[in-house]
Amino acid sequence: MGGDLLEAGVGIVTVKVLLGSASVETTALYDRRGQRRLREASRKLHFPYARGGHHR
Repeated sequence: MGGDLLEAGVGIVTVKVLLGSASVETTALYDRRGQRRLREASRKLHFPYARGGHHR
């Protein structure tokens, strides 16, 4: 159930509470999203100065 919730996009802290886990680290054991999760998360990052250099 924990893995299914994580795959559905539910935050790990929310899953922790729902499962009654002692810690987020315990809940993370249910995470089966692997590298896909990392790729999707990196696409959501925004770096405003990544292309134009540092602006003042």
